[in-house]
Amino acid sequence: MKTRTDIKKVFVVLGALIASPLGVDAHERETYSPDTQHLVELFDHLRSSDNDSLSIAVSKQISQEMGDLLQNDSTFDYHFDELANMGKCYSDDKELRIYTWNYPLSDKTYGYGGFIQLKPSKKRTKQKVKPIPLKVKGSSYTPGTGSRIGTDNWYGALYYNAIKTKKDGNEYYILLGWGGGDALTDFKVAETLKFSKNEKTATFGSVSPFKSAGKSSNRIVLQYNNEARVALNYDKDNKRIVMDHLSPSDPFYKGLYSYYGPDFTYDAYQFDKKSKGQWLLIENIDAKNSE
Repeated sequence: MKTRTDIKKVFVVLGALIASPLGVDAHERETYSPDTQHLVELFDHLRSSDNDSLSIAVSKQISQEMGDLLQNDSTFDYHFDELANMGKCYSDDKELRIYTWNYPLSDKTYGYGGFIQLKPSKKRTKQKVKPIPLKVKGSSYTPGTGSRIGTDNWYGALYYNAIKTKKDGNEYYILLGWGGGDALTDFKVAETLKFSKNEKTATFGSVSPFKSAGKSSNRIVLQYNNEARVALNYDKDNKRIVMDHLSPSDPFYKGLYSYYGPDFTYDAYQFDKKSKGQWLLIENIDAKNSE
């Protein structure tokens, strides 16, 4: 993870995997090449802007043009390599793609934009399932661990992994991401994302799969000093989410997250099939073999 200073210089770039959507002609997938030149220019303007009002306006324009572009099913398979300042993340089942971007603001926080896109299929085309925009109302914020959040009241984050899983037989995704909290702190998040039955809407935090000390939560949030480097990754081989254990630099600063950072131990949330899909906290693990 880049420090806040690094991110101001260059936007976080997330890798994309290749998946082939259903319901789209194979020749069209191979030859599809959208006109993204204006989006490239808009992202360049966003990166170089030092005016909040201009940055917000440019990001809104990017959202509008990306929303129009994503109406074409072939975009699910398109690499968008020319949009290097936009993160592109496929889920491990290749059914979901997430686009996110951010930009620095003068108060040391960030603005965000994004979209959620499901893999095209005949059923989804018939039901008129469309990409869902991610919208921040007002300012971005650090989410709590127990709230349900709509896509129109998003907190803002850059997602770099998406894992399909189940709880009580219900399918949902766990998203791993980074967010700039405020002038002193950043956060890492393991978020839950569940689609409605018709897949036209989605909600963050509508599932409570993470269990610690007998309590369940909708998401994992790690808050820490924005100069620290904090790990939050998915260990596919062991089916667990591995993370740095965070502690204050001195016990006196307990609860003041601008003083928190890794203490060189690791915890994990382990998927537990016996509990119908809970992820159980295991402290002080050996993370040598984790990805």
